[in-house]
Amino acid sequence: MRGDPRFGLFAIFLFSLSACLTSDGLLFTADNARALALAAGAYDACEAAEDSERECHGVTVSHNERGLFRLVPEAPEDKGDAVLVRFKKIGRAAWAVQAWGEEGDAPNYLLATGSPNRLTISLIDCEELPAAFKKKLEARGDLEIRNQSTCVAKSAGAAVAAAKAWRKTAASKQDVVVYTKRG
Repeated sequence: MRGDPRFGLFAIFLFSLSACLTSDGLLFTADNARALALAAGAYDACEAAEDSERECHGVTVSHNERGLFRLVPEAPEDKGDAVLVRFKKIGRAAWAVQAWGEEGDAPNYLLATGSPNRLTISLIDCEELPAAFKKKLEARGDLEIRNQSTCVAKSAGAAVAAAKAWRKTAASKQDVVVYTKRG
């Protein structure tokens, strides 16, 4: 994921990575996921890198009353690359996130932790989820594993369970993007 000029927004939200959690359609709707995890406004989205080459990009966040967020990059060349997002609360200062592009891209599921003015986002990596967890959900028909590395959630409950399981892994702290509200 490193090295992409749009890392701060899109490497964590839109890339169809081979080892992610996705679904065949939208699982979170206004009926089941409308948490307001981010405040509307201007943010800096920064890769939480330990080296000096940390990537940061400006993002404008807006949302409607039904909990649908729209994240738009501030860079003129990326203005048309908005990301739609829904947050579902899964615990204290923690949300399961469904993110997809306006072009009807398949959604990816992520973990968000923090506060409305500073949120850390982590892509749920299928390969790093506990094997026993995946086996259990797969046996119930709530999860499908494709190509050994892509998890496909079959229900909103499966996406939530994966976010909760991901939160407990050490991997959830790596390759994150931190959204910090300006001002």
